Amino acid sequence: IISCEDTPMQREILAKMKGGIERAGLAKSATFLFSMPFEKLYKYLPACDIGLVPYPDFEMNVVVAKAYDCIAAGLPIAVKAIGNSSEISHFVESNGVGFVSRDWPEFNAKFSKMLSKKLPARAKIAKAAKKYTREGGARAVLLQIENLLAKK
Repeated sequence: IISCEDTPMQREILAKMKGGIERAGLAKSATFLFSMPFEKLYKYLPACDIGLVPYPDFEMNVVVAKAYDCIAAGLPIAVKAIGNSSEISHFVESNGVGFVSRDWPEFNAKFSKMLSKKLPARAKIAKAAKKYTREGGARAVLLQIENLLAKK
């Protein structure tokens, strides 16, 4: 488990996760790295098995950078988001890079299922990441702006 933030809320969440992992008897299977600087994250992601993107308290109408970081490393992602969260849902489902759940019981069931079966090939997931580069995103935004200006 890699934490990139050092906020009180994140420390509380990670402490609960660590306690749950210990109660499940999986402490030897999990490693916690706290306050990992973002610029060093790429060195550690390949050692992970799954990328967790847990945003339980608000809708995400964007695809968060964490999701891109994880799939670039070939990690399937497990996303917890409420409500519609259409962008992240569409991204995950259309690229087959993991799952999105709207509530914790569903998330826990899907996450357990993900852990119990063979994970998708990292190369397949990393290939999906190549479609989503910063340059490609910039070109898409530029095209939208050009289209809007052409309509005026």
